[in-house]
Amino acid sequence: MTLEMQIKFPMGGVRIKKKSGWGAFFILSLVGTAHAGSYDEILKVNCPNLVTCRYETVSRDFTCLEFKDDHPPCVIDGMAGGEHTSFITVTGNHGDTFRVHFIPTLGSPYYTIDGTGIKPLKTRTPNETEIAMDGEISEFVISLSAHPYGEYRLVIEKLKS
Repeated sequence: MTLEMQIKFPMGGVRIKKKSGWGAFFILSLVGTAHAGSYDEILKVNCPNLVTCRYETVSRDFTCLEFKDDHPPCVIDGMAGGEHTSFITVTGNHGDTFRVHFIPTLGSPYYTIDGTGIKPLKTRTPNETEIAMDGEISEFVISLSAHPYGEYRLVIEKLKS
């Protein structure tokens, strides 16, 4: 007996052919952590002029943003699932203030914010936070994950310098 299936991801399909048994079960359990898309399909950034670095590994991707004064908000549409996590690092100077608004659009994505030289100002809702840069050179990292799968929109806005 042979197991054959086609799994459709938003960014492409994967076809798996395997004899039944533990091997087929193992492949099925791994499928939830696989993705077949390119970096631009997993994380769509509408503010490429703010991006100072982009790096992708098998289950992690990293993006660095540096805001200029009076720049419109940066909108990022992304997806995550299984072991895949996206990290977005925002750098700034003392006195800069940012608003981060996380909008889940499909599934169960979640996020955390951590950093050095930052001070959380207020949380308007569970998905919207304001952050002040408290050190000379400060940064905060937004980690985005989901289990088993999720899509989201992230809006990062520089409020003042």
